[in-house]
Amino acid sequence: MACSTCSETCWCTKLAFSESLLARVPVEAKARACICRRCAEASAAASGSTA
Repeated sequence: MACSTCSETCWCTKLAFSESLLARVPVEAKARACICRRCAEASAAASGSTA
């Protein structure tokens, strides 16, 4: 899950985000902001996994 502010029905709660993608989130935004679907899918495509 990308952030702690999403509801259980948010699309991001059903995905696992790579450590490399999570590392790109600025410190001040960690656990406060969502990673958008486009970024999650692009990261997964680049790594060969599915988002």
